[in-house]
Amino acid sequence: MAVVGSNAREAPKEWIDDLESSPRVLPAIALLAIALRGVMAVRTSVMFEDGPHFIEVAARFSSGDIAGALADPYHPLYSALIALVSFVTGNVEVAALAISILGGTVAVVATYIFLRDAFDERVAAFGSLLFAISPYAVRFTADVQSEGLYLAFFVSGVALLYRGITRDDTPLLIAAGLAAGLAYLTRPEGAGLIAVGGIVISQRFVSGRLSFTRATKLAAALCGSGLVVAAPYLWTLAENDTAVLSGKKSLFHTMGLTAEATASCWILGGLLLLALAFGLRVVRRREPFNHFPSGMIAATLMALLVGQLAWAGEVKGFASVLVSTLRPEVAVLVVLGLVALRRTDTTPRDTFIAVALILYAAVLVGLLLNYGYLSRRHVMPLLPLALGYAGIGAVFLTEAIADRFFKPDADRRAGVLIVGLAALLVVGSAPKTLHDHREDVAAQRLAAEWLKEQDLAPGRVASNKRRTGYYANRPWRSLTRGSELRQMDELARERVRYIIADDRELGYRDHFPPTPGFVLQELHRVSRGGRSAMVFELLPQDIVVTPNIAISAGPPADETH
Repeated sequence: MAVVGSNAREAPKEWIDDLESSPRVLPAIALLAIALRGVMAVRTSVMFEDGPHFIEVAARFSSGDIAGALADPYHPLYSALIALVSFVTGNVEVAALAISILGGTVAVVATYIFLRDAFDERVAAFGSLLFAISPYAVRFTADVQSEGLYLAFFVSGVALLYRGITRDDTPLLIAAGLAAGLAYLTRPEGAGLIAVGGIVISQRFVSGRLSFTRATKLAAALCGSGLVVAAPYLWTLAENDTAVLSGKKSLFHTMGLTAEATASCWILGGLLLLALAFGLRVVRRREPFNHFPSGMIAATLMALLVGQLAWAGEVKGFASVLVSTLRPEVAVLVVLGLVALRRTDTTPRDTFIAVALILYAAVLVGLLLNYGYLSRRHVMPLLPLALGYAGIGAVFLTEAIADRFFKPDADRRAGVLIVGLAALLVVGSAPKTLHDHREDVAAQRLAAEWLKEQDLAPGRVASNKRRTGYYANRPWRSLTRGSELRQMDELARERVRYIIADDRELGYRDHFPPTPGFVLQELHRVSRGGRSAMVFELLPQDIVVTPNIAISAGPPADETH
């Protein structure tokens, strides 16, 4: 069987080759991507929890409060573009969704371009299709959240960086630096692209593929253009004395490099020592780095083995999020792709992908160990890097089946099988992709919108999610502290007048912590998606005129636990 993805084998049949090379393939995938995201945006009942915050920062940009917007912990580019586009759309939510959907579609196109350069057109078509239909990629890029814009710049940066390095092209590396800078202005992880490029350029210098002068020029082009884009925001962070690279999460704390040594510090240290030992071995033996990624992968597996022994729960959590984001069926194809390439020499493509995956995986492990959580949103940008191997796995699988069962006509049947596999994955992913994953909180939105429409006394609203305050168009306070509901008198001191909660939090009278002198009067109840949500008014007990619908105050708080 031919080596897949190495261009060592001609396409099976002319019509299959025409299909791969056709200018209709990429537009068709892009059209599918934008259609899925558009439908998902319409079907999603409630926006992402951070959505109101992005809209609030966008309002600061629109009002001219640039300093206030830049001082916000969230990186500014998404909110700035919302403010800009909303002048055209006349609606901030429409502007935010348009940016996300367009960004997600651009990321799919950039995935195709990267995989075409790194592998071939068959792999590019299959891998970018997988990214276009990925349920979580569709969700994250069809909502009021920054993932769509970030993925557009990040994956474009990956494509430009790979092409620039492999072709020794300075203008492309300048463009890659600009894309990395824009990705950083959207999310802090975007700065990692500069590190990936620096490592790969250094590796090519050590292996003798680049002179010192040329490597320095390429690195300067990449870093310089990225710094030009990021410099104003970095200067703002320095002026506010809030952080070095981000006001949200400390990079040093994420990697376990703060005063207290943490788990990720040991993992990072072990990786660095293993990488150093491997590098010294290569330099001493003057090997051409043919097995550079193999050494990196071995080092990573060793670190994960140590991590499994010391932090089994965290390692399992990381693996669970990774497979869930990738999807099990795609993970199987990735494994098949790696099996198909097991006997081939390492290529610059494999080096580039290995460096990027391992660097970002180290950051994700640090995030899990030091901040206690890891979401699919954090893992999503790594998918385009891995989907090329899923494409190889698909070609490997379909060719193996064709060779086994359709020997006289194997090449043509392999082409038919891979098209059938792609169609099966599209159909199989559709129910999950287009499912309204926030239907269970739609009742809270309806309750909040009811409150907005009523001519009631002014006052803040408390709930378990910030977006409820956005839908109610009232100042918001959290209903909980940690996992516990807050006392009524505490809420009253913060000028909370209304409380919105669903039946999971406040369905029965004894769910709310009783406080002498205060009662909750139910104003409205609505049901949607199998859940009910209620609007309560928080009142002093002596003015409630319908005590039969009020939640009893009960005994003093310090007597009930």
